[in-house]
Amino acid sequence: MAIATEQLEAIYQEITQTFSDDPRITVVPVDGNPPEKYEVTYNIEGLQKTDEGAVEKAESHTIAISIPFGYPHFPPSCKPKSPIFHPDFDPAAICIGDFWEMNRSIGDLISHIGDMISGAHYSTTNAFNEEAAQWYAENYPSGDSDQDKVLITDEQDSISPSLSLATDEDFTSLLEDADEQVDEELLEPFESKQDEEITPALSFVEDSEGKNEQSTDIAGDDLFEESDFDFKTTPSEETSANEELAPPGFESDPVGEMDDGEIDVNHFNELATEKRFFGLDKELSLLPVTTSFEGKEALAEQTAVAVQEAQSLYTKALELEHKGEPAEALKHFQMIEAVTTDFPGLHDDLSRMNQALELLGDWTTPTVDRSAEEEAVLETETLVEEASVSPPPPQPEKQVEKPEQETKEPAPRTFFEDGPKRKSRLLPYALLVIVLLVGAAAGANYYLSSSKYGQAQQRFEECLASLKSNQFSNAELQCESAVGLAKQVRLFKAGDRDTLIMNVEKTLRSEPLKQGLAGNLPLDGQYYPRQAVKNITSFREFKGKGDELFATSNWQQSVPNYEQALQIAADEIAIDRQELFQISENLKIARFNITYQSGLSYIERKKWVLATKDLTEALEHLKTLSLPDKAGLIDEITVKLGQIEQATEQEKGDIAFAEEKWNKASEHYRKALTAANQSFDPDQEAIYELKQLVVKGDLYAIVSSGKSAFRQARWDEAIANYDKAISLLEDNRELLKQTNTEENRKKLARIMLQASIIRDKQDAARHLKEQEFKLAITKLETVMTTISASEFKSETEFEIVRQEAEQTIKQAQTDKLMADKITYLEENFEELFTKHYSGSPPDSLKERTVVFEKQMGSRLLFRLQCVEVGRGRPLQLVMKYTHDLDTGKWEFYRDSQ
Repeated sequence: MAIATEQLEAIYQEITQTFSDDPRITVVPVDGNPPEKYEVTYNIEGLQKTDEGAVEKAESHTIAISIPFGYPHFPPSCKPKSPIFHPDFDPAAICIGDFWEMNRSIGDLISHIGDMISGAHYSTTNAFNEEAAQWYAENYPSGDSDQDKVLITDEQDSISPSLSLATDEDFTSLLEDADEQVDEELLEPFESKQDEEITPALSFVEDSEGKNEQSTDIAGDDLFEESDFDFKTTPSEETSANEELAPPGFESDPVGEMDDGEIDVNHFNELATEKRFFGLDKELSLLPVTTSFEGKEALAEQTAVAVQEAQSLYTKALELEHKGEPAEALKHFQMIEAVTTDFPGLHDDLSRMNQALELLGDWTTPTVDRSAEEEAVLETETLVEEASVSPPPPQPEKQVEKPEQETKEPAPRTFFEDGPKRKSRLLPYALLVIVLLVGAAAGANYYLSSSKYGQAQQRFEECLASLKSNQFSNAELQCESAVGLAKQVRLFKAGDRDTLIMNVEKTLRSEPLKQGLAGNLPLDGQYYPRQAVKNITSFREFKGKGDELFATSNWQQSVPNYEQALQIAADEIAIDRQELFQISENLKIARFNITYQSGLSYIERKKWVLATKDLTEALEHLKTLSLPDKAGLIDEITVKLGQIEQATEQEKGDIAFAEEKWNKASEHYRKALTAANQSFDPDQEAIYELKQLVVKGDLYAIVSSGKSAFRQARWDEAIANYDKAISLLEDNRELLKQTNTEENRKKLARIMLQASIIRDKQDAARHLKEQEFKLAITKLETVMTTISASEFKSETEFEIVRQEAEQTIKQAQTDKLMADKITYLEENFEELFTKHYSGSPPDSLKERTVVFEKQMGSRLLFRLQCVEVGRGRPLQLVMKYTHDLDTGKWEFYRDSQ
């Protein structure tokens, strides 16, 4: 059976809503409007097999999804378009049977296939791809085949994560390994104990399900019954209120499954051979989705095509029937019988059309010229009469003359005989013959009169029968024929003849026959054109059935009956307009209830997109109605739409949170919070939870930014973010109600201290390298001050850092002193050298160096060295100076000292 357009539109809306913002999944419609085929691209890590046979990781994968005939009884057709290497994938199909049996949502199916590609799900038995199954078993050994397996790296995202935002969760797991890229020598004293990671999980329901709406064809019941102009349907022919309008329900044979669980394929083939496609369609739909046998797809397609063709013919037949063309409608019903032998209710339809043809008579055939038709009938009657009536007997006069002639002929031979005596002897015989002849003539006349009267009586009865069955032209001809036959009655039955003629002529002048010949039929004491009577009768049948279903709140079935009644009444002015108004009002109420109840059903299943669509439509229907509780219903639907908006935004926030898109998660949580606050009846518990989620989203975003800055050695930015996170924790301590809030604050403060120490030590190291000892000492002193002012100063690792900083300061001070003294000697090199080597001109002193040699008590010993040039061979000159740390004096030093 073909999938309804409304359901395809619902599927398209679900897919668009679910994956429009998903960076990992791209869904593109490729065929149909609304689409019936989609191409899905997954930007996730999975496995593929190269042309050379190597199995390797790939970041992009593509599949094709088609919505088939029989959806959702038959699952979507899924085929890979890229070389995905997976036990449940082969080049022609993807195994989704078990999943589809549990969850018939296209959106969830697309996510599930993504999980399969990522390695979260795969089969180890009954695999589509045995090579892949063996490869997976060898490379990813695992337990039972029904369990989920995770094959790819831990870095990949799950397509369907679940999130449980516990109030005591430790978000500082984001800080793990924050300092892994920093110089090990500088970070070693500050390495903190790594906390266990918290993996947020997300539990949400995707909006999927297209609505399961099915269009219903209307099968009209018999329009007329053969009674005295009473065209109402008899009670025995009325359909049940809960019955489908068209096609009616049918009893299918038991599903073709044998006692041992095997599929009886021969049974299905027999049904197809016998063209019992509706029963076959029913049985195939009852099979488990995972059931497979040879030729199933071809059999399903053949069945679907036959069912669709039969339904199309059925719809056309109904249209022809309602247009007043029963002959053409009968042909289409017979064509259905040629397509499928078990079309529901077809026998009743054929019987109804045959009755209609008999009932309407020559109104269903081209009109023939009446005079010609009458002549044909009269000619036929004449031939029948001539064949049935005996030749007339001889006239009595002639019968009397013959004996006279006979007696006269022998006269010449009996001249001498006694003539009078002869006559007296023959007279009795002549009288007897005359009496017999007269009796025979009278008998013949009586017989002829009785025969004609009987024929006239029979024609009159046929006339009445034709009149009763609304065959008015035949009735007129038969009555006129009855009059003609009655007028041929002579002598005998004259009284009966006259009475019959009077009755026939009365019938010919009767109002029913006159109106019938004029094309009218009686209804409710008035005469209407034949088509009008048919339309009014059909209208009342559909309206009555719709009213009955409406009274039992069977909204779904009442709508097509009301719609059919309105369609019939559209072109029929004889139908009461007040009845049309009532139907229109009932139709609005029914449509409102259908969409409203559908929306409530989708809310229970957390199909937010479909629920929003139906409730919005229900609200539009409600605005046109006049109901006593209209205001209350509007408020109720508005509240539910707000709840849906709140739930949708919260679900989006959960998805973003699971994907570690913290800022986006906070944005969705804030929208959900706004919707909750604007509700007519705010749920304080939900509002409180959403406030927590907003703070947690902000907190995760700030900590994540701090972590990123920490890894990139942007210390000031990291410290600022951690400080902001601490303030957020402090400000929302009561809201979060976390038992580990203080612990989390300490972790953040500890990381902040580490970042501060690393920053200052790196600055100090850079200054020392550039011999900027004063700046280096200032940074190291800042490290010592920060540690001393910290709540962690008593911890061993920070005490070690402080002591190292103190030692480094002392060394830096020494290095600074040495650098200052060396700088003094370099700046006064010429003066000091020429003072003790007066014979050496300053310009001749090359390659000057000053080196600290050692410390002797409170004195520092330096060696000044250079090369004298300009006097032949270069001469190396060396001179030593000491600096007394106590007195601050410089002195020339001799080795003998």
